[in-house]
Amino acid sequence: MSLIEVSLVVAVMGIMMMFIPRVMRKTDRRPEFIEQLNVLTRTAWIAALESGFLHRVKFDELKGNDPRVVVQRAMQTGERAAMGSFEDVSVPGVTRVSVPPSVQVVSLAINGVDDASGGDLKNLRFFVAPDGTMQDVQIGLISTVPESQPIRLTLDPLMRRFVYV
Repeated sequence: MSLIEVSLVVAVMGIMMMFIPRVMRKTDRRPEFIEQLNVLTRTAWIAALESGFLHRVKFDELKGNDPRVVVQRAMQTGERAAMGSFEDVSVPGVTRVSVPPSVQVVSLAINGVDDASGGDLKNLRFFVAPDGTMQDVQIGLISTVPESQPIRLTLDPLMRRFVYV
């Protein structure tokens, strides 16, 4: 083996060692999830305005195999629409976001009342009225990535997006 071949092998191994730690290291996926959640929230707002129906953003299967956030539309109008049936929305835009395995929703407060208190993560949702009005929402997120801090988000009613508190 010549000196050039040995140098080439060492160089290739050095390049590989630069990329392997990045791939194997867990990364905090909360920023990407928050951005996707903001796009989904905006889609719900636009769909509510265009259709004239009540919409909800539902956090589904948070303790299951396929945790996700979906946009759903009420199947009826009027005062009792929130108590009725909902169907998944099929409109242009993001209507479903998967929750990454490294992200956990630990609280969802509507108008100051935490719907996730006591560990009940089955029925977390907030509504978007047909006129585009959204509820006062705060979400608490944690990450399974070591040394990451809990994040608290609040829904900005003017921008219709979640911002860090």
